[in-house]
Amino acid sequence: MEMVIRKNIVKLGKYILLFALVISSLAGCTPSDKATVEKSLEISLKNAEMIESKDSHGGFHGDGRFFCSLECPSDSVLNQIESNEHWHELPLSDNLNKLVIGEKDGMTTYYPVFADEDGNILFPQVENGYYFFKDRYDEAEDEYDDADVLNRGSYNFTFALYDSDNHKLYYCEIDT
Repeated sequence: MEMVIRKNIVKLGKYILLFALVISSLAGCTPSDKATVEKSLEISLKNAEMIESKDSHGGFHGDGRFFCSLECPSDSVLNQIESNEHWHELPLSDNLNKLVIGEKDGMTTYYPVFADEDGNILFPQVENGYYFFKDRYDEAEDEYDDADVLNRGSYNFTFALYDSDNHKLYYCEIDT
């Protein structure tokens, strides 16, 4: 009887370990993350490699933030960006600078909306590159224009930054 109990405990332990491995593999980057980024940014990332991915969506009404970074070893991504009318050469617009970097403007302080739990900005300082903005706010007149983004009580937009010196793409969606 004792031998049967030990075998069952070992078998149960194996199932628990297998379950933990499956769950941990699902929590990381998925091929669908890359497909989401491709569709949203209107570019192909066939040769790009996902470096980091964090998703906090899921709370009330799906609010949260999805952030990822990708290594883009070939010039194909840069060529697509340069020929896409929705990508813009740096520097950022004033509104996006306030949202991404943060800024004190007279009496108003803008904190970066893309920061980690400790307040560190998720996007690196990029000298040469391009940015992409897509407003997903229901009442936005032009989804590629950031002119009204600071005049809202909530944010629903996509922002990406391509570092052409280091061939890295940084992507973020925010829903508040």
